[in-house]
Amino acid sequence: MEFFHKDQKHYWTVFLEYESIHENQPDNNTLNEAERLFYQRLREWRKEQAEKEGIPVFIIANNKQLI
Repeated sequence: MEFFHKDQKHYWTVFLEYESIHENQPDNNTLNEAERLFYQRLREWRKEQAEKEGIPVFIIANNKQLI
């Protein structure tokens, strides 16, 4: 943090640094053929719903939740 003056006003500045933590992506390679087909249909449904609502697809469900 740093304190400074400008135009007779007082300000604090704050610098935040962070690391993104990514979990391992779900592995759909472990799905059998029927499960993979169902997973693809769920992804298509999720996309359609998100477009109707005007929201990002991950708000409905992320890939890990679909698997």
